Amino acid sequence: MPVVEVNGVSISYEEAGSGEAIVFVHGLWVDRRCWLHQKKHFSKNFKVVLYDLRGHGESGKPSKQYSVWTHGEDLFALIKHLGLKQANIVGHSMGGMVACVLAVRHPEVVKRLVLADTMCNVIPEAVGERVAWVKKMSMEEIGRLIGKRGIKLVGEEAIRLVVDMVKGQTPEVYVRNAVATSGFNICGEIKKIDKPTLIIVGGKDEATPAWMAETLHSLIPNSQLYIMKGAGHLTCLDNPNEFNNVITDFLSKT
Repeated sequence: MPVVEVNGVSISYEEAGSGEAIVFVHGLWVDRRCWLHQKKHFSKNFKVVLYDLRGHGESGKPSKQYSVWTHGEDLFALIKHLGLKQANIVGHSMGGMVACVLAVRHPEVVKRLVLADTMCNVIPEAVGERVAWVKKMSMEEIGRLIGKRGIKLVGEEAIRLVVDMVKGQTPEVYVRNAVATSGFNICGEIKKIDKPTLIIVGGKDEATPAWMAETLHSLIPNSQLYIMKGAGHLTCLDNPNEFNNVITDFLSKT
């Protein structure tokens, strides 16, 4: 896969299809493989860009601490490297926070925004709870816990993929990635976002429940909210057909 150096770290990415660009931004502890269904669906009519955030997948894993804001600048640098004047940005969970950073700091490169199973702030206590998991469980066990909490509809195959993505990290990298989200707060700034925005949340999302999506909807002026009944936190894997169709409809109407 191609690799580009941005902001002192190597970022691994891939492209598929042609046309209007969609960049998919994955969530915490997983990697670009979580978008396998979206790559297949959207590359028929769009230029699809998938990448691994720093600290994840095949991208560099620096020892110096970084933040969601750092991830946002990495995304902006990748978009510039690819020569994209504008792109539709689809972010899941932490990737949704990264998408918000991009939309606030670099609105000129954002055409439309899709925020799935995400929030505008993270309390340190929530991060501390997840960091504590490494003292009790192996990375494979943590991956299975994340998979079972996030997958409510499709079962074991999707859970195994989540396990495979999570267990590729060392405990040290896992902790650094978690700490990157601690104290993040963009709730005040997302009121400035003026791009058409679709907010998606699983009806059984335990990590970022529907009220968090409703908060985003109330704060972002030009937004619409869609709740996927029965789906867990990993909506892009849990019900990919509905997830893809909702986004396709949003892109076609805006």
